[in-house]
Parts: sequence; structure tokens; C-alpha cells
Amino acid sequence: NLALIKDIHVDFGSGLNILTGETGAGKSLIIDAIGALLGHRIGREYVRKDCDKAVIEAVFDEISSVIPSQVLEEFGIEAEEDTLILLREISKDGRSLVRINGRVMPVSVLKSIGTYLVDIHGQHDQQTIFDPTMHLGMLDAYLGDEIKPALQVFQEKLSFQTSTKKAISQGFHSRRSYRFHRHFHDHIRHEISNTF
Repeated sequence: NLALIKDIHVDFGSGLNILTGETGAGKSLIIDAIGALLGHRIGREYVRKDCDKAVIEAVFDEISSVIPSQVLEEFGIEAEEDTLILLREISKDGRSLVRINGRVMPVSVLKSIGTYLVDIHGQHDQQTIFDPTMHLGMLDAYLGDEIKPALQVFQEKLSFQTSTKKAISQGFHSRRSYRFHRHFHDHIRHEISNTF
């Protein structure tokens, strides 16, 4: 009872799955349903006309290979037979109910574990490379653990520089204090530029 879909059963395999089809074939509804199971927002407009609720359910097998056991333990989820059953109900009045292996859970838990289960990519995802606000995150992801020590040093020095600058502007106006902090500020800037 999801929008135009009365009942559908889709089997996805492990690895890459691709949805294709003509405009209006229902690909977006399937993606929205999967998104709802991953904790994305879904409204009552998805409840099929003349129905009380829409129900979306998914079964994930062999989850120990993708979700760390401590994540499941953190939320008190027991994965019997290495399986997770996610269920999301959306009522026509807009209320939402989440069940994981039969237990009622908040939507936030779906968001937390959903990141381990499914990655959804659309036809325009490659365009994020043209968004300057995404560049540093992409570079950090590409460099992985290799960049973490240098990034930590940079963040510490930048934080110290920011606090020193703030202290100077908040009242360290005596000449001696100002010279000390200015010298220190120049030293930090020099250190940061030599770090990278």
C-alpha cells in the first residue's frame, strides 16, 4: 500500500543492484521505500489511497559481514540466524512505526544501522565532484588514515590560532602582551604553513 503499489516483492542480491526502466515505471517509489527503511523521512502522502497505512519490510541476511557486532549491541538488537528484519509502517495520519527483528525502535536506529546495509547512488551523484564544499571531504576520504595525524596537528594548531586571535581582540591591548601574542600568532601561522 505504498503510493500506487498495492503489493510488491523484490529480491536484491549482494553487491551491485541496478534499477532501470522508463519514466513512471516506479523506480523512485522503490528507492523511496528502501530509503524509508534506512531512516529517511517519508510522509503520509506515500500511503495508498483508501488505505490506513503503508508497510515496507526488508530482510537482510549475513549481516555480521557488514554490521559490526558492537553496533547491534549498542541498540540491543539480536540478529538471530545472522538476519535483520526491518519494518516501517506509515499511517495515513502521518505517524511512523519502526520494528527491527520485531522490536519497536526509534527511526534514529534505522539511520545508524542503515549506513552499513545499503548505499544508494543516483544518476547525478557524480556531480558532487563539481561542488567546492565537498572537495575537502572527498580528499580526506581518499587519503583515509594516512591523513589523520597531519589533520589532527592542523586542527590543534588552527584551534590554538583561533583562540589566540580571539584573546587578542578581547582585550590583550597592552603593548607587551600584544607583541607577545602577535609573535606567537606569526609563529603558529608559520608552523601551519610548514606542516602542509
